Amino acid sequence: MEVLQDNIAVAEEIKKNTNYENQHDGKEENIKIPNKKSNHTRLENRKIVAEDKEWNLFPIKKLSELCITSIVKHFANCPVLNGLPRKFRKIVLNNVNVESVPLEMAALMIPDEEYWKRVSISKWSICDVSKHGGSWKRLFFENYIKELIENFIPGKSVHEEISKTLGICQDWVISLNVEQLQIRKGDFSELKSDHLELDLVLKSLPKLESLQITYGIKNCGMDFAWNLYGCSITDCKYIANSLKNCFKLNELSVRQSLIEDAHLRMIVSGLLENNTIKRIDFSHNKIANEGIRALAHYLSKNNCQVSYLNLSNNLIGPLGAKYLAESLIKNERLEHLNIGMNGIRNEGFNEIMDSLNENSNLRELIVTGNGLDSEGCMDATSRFLRTNCALVKLDISANNFDSEFGKAIIESLKRNKTLRKIDLRQCGINADQLNAICYVLGQNNNEPEFDK
Repeated sequence: MEVLQDNIAVAEEIKKNTNYENQHDGKEENIKIPNKKSNHTRLENRKIVAEDKEWNLFPIKKLSELCITSIVKHFANCPVLNGLPRKFRKIVLNNVNVESVPLEMAALMIPDEEYWKRVSISKWSICDVSKHGGSWKRLFFENYIKELIENFIPGKSVHEEISKTLGICQDWVISLNVEQLQIRKGDFSELKSDHLELDLVLKSLPKLESLQITYGIKNCGMDFAWNLYGCSITDCKYIANSLKNCFKLNELSVRQSLIEDAHLRMIVSGLLENNTIKRIDFSHNKIANEGIRALAHYLSKNNCQVSYLNLSNNLIGPLGAKYLAESLIKNERLEHLNIGMNGIRNEGFNEIMDSLNENSNLRELIVTGNGLDSEGCMDATSRFLRTNCALVKLDISANNFDSEFGKAIIESLKRNKTLRKIDLRQCGINADQLNAICYVLGQNNNEPEFDK
């Protein structure tokens, strides 16, 4: 018992007088032990005092941990993934420096979504994977190509850079939403300038299904010039050539790009040789009657697959509406037509209503804000609603109707068993009539939808 107490006392003295940092560095140091009792001189050369419960050497790492550390450190130059067990593969991808991994190598070797989530979040602060089919890898490459196209400056940027990147990521670009296209630096002419040769880009994307383009500049600030906005005839030629070569493209949107009749005719020349497009959006442009005439010719063709057409906020007049009406008689696939915020007036509206009596495919029609009035279109509307067997939604809001028009709508809807939603906001119809229309829709449908 006395010996044990002496050992404890000596250990405490050693702990106070010994430099432990030097011991961890592997340096030899003589430990001076006080001459308390001669029988403890054997402790002078001891490096570890077993009686000290706080003593702890760093544990030796496992060989697998050392290997993983080495793989992560040298991954950019010597990537190792194939053959690794799943748990180790996950550790490697979670710890590798994403900025050091070449894009070409990552595209071919790494399908893991967690890795591409890390890469995407590190590059962009806001990422909505739901807009990219739920795939982080697809999100990264679609946004990456989008940035390359939006920052491309004709005459300054190099086409080969985009071509090389397209070759790497072509299998993961399904949807492309380009929000700006730049012109040549220093070009301040009043004429619309040409942009990137889009057909050269799109032909390298064989899996592209959706293309949305806006010809303009974001955040131009004090550098504003009119020629920064709008597409040229040459740009439309690029689009037409792309439509001839994109065999999986089913959606085309060219909005807010100052498209006029001549531009649309050029685009239609490409649509005539395409049989995959199902959705077209040319809203917020300057398309007038002659452009609609060319588009109506395309809609009348047997190879036309378009089911959705948005032409809102253009310059379409009664004659343009007549061209559309003639195409609706022949078209068997169009289900959604939006010609709101144009100027088709009563004459154009009546042409479309009469054509729908011979069309059994259209499900939704939007003619909001077209300068309609009760006297000019009451008969055509009543006649259509009594005989309609296809249309499900009708939007005639923001027009100049009155109580007589409301009465005609109520009587016509009593014979209609198909319409489920009608939008009559800002039409001049009184509240009692709106409630009556809602009641009739409720009688005709189990779940009516009504905007008033």
